[in-house]
Amino acid sequence: MLRSLPVLSLTTLLASSPITAWAETPRLMSVSGEASFARVPDQGTVRFGIENRGKTAADAMTSSGATMTAILKALNDLGIEPADMQSSGLSLFPIYTDGHQNGAIEPDAFMASLSLSVILRDITKAGPAIDTALAAGANRMDGLSFGLADSGPAMNEARAAAVKDALMRAEVLAKAAGVTLGQIERIRDNSSYNEGPRPMADMAMRSSVPIAAGELGVTARVDLEIRID
Repeated sequence: MLRSLPVLSLTTLLASSPITAWAETPRLMSVSGEASFARVPDQGTVRFGIENRGKTAADAMTSSGATMTAILKALNDLGIEPADMQSSGLSLFPIYTDGHQNGAIEPDAFMASLSLSVILRDITKAGPAIDTALAAGANRMDGLSFGLADSGPAMNEARAAAVKDALMRAEVLAKAAGVTLGQIERIRDNSSYNEGPRPMADMAMRSSVPIAAGELGVTARVDLEIRID
């Protein structure tokens, strides 16, 4: 005995089966841009150190405290505000003669150490500030650096130029490849500030040691992903 089988029409199958429309993945071009500017620094930071020896711990600490007070006053008289001077790194350690470090014998003396960081709002005072601090009792120089009090405007200028550079590269590549540029899908900022000093003429900061502030490199790097058709 023959049994009849149900027949489903194509129309019925299409009506009962959902159809998902997948969006086409956009084609993207990745391109980078870069821009650099040189800027003359308008702010400096100088770091001093004080090391004073005393027969007792109290002597060493008292001596270092008195020296620091003298340095702070001398720099303030030079026109540097107290808010721009910060002490740090206070330490005290015993001094032994050879072979007496095992604690069996009292130390022969103590050494107190203290650091001072000074922000120079007027970089022409770098040389005088160094001379003044050393004359007042500082016996260690821990570094001198220059920078920008506000790097924001310079960085923003470099970023804008870097984006223009990236778009120019994208146009060249698109023309060569025979495609059309669309909207920018992503922007990544890889900018950096102060890549190091560049040699520059002495800025007439007269002191016992000639000082040149140089120039600072402000560099912006951006990565773009642009839709292409």
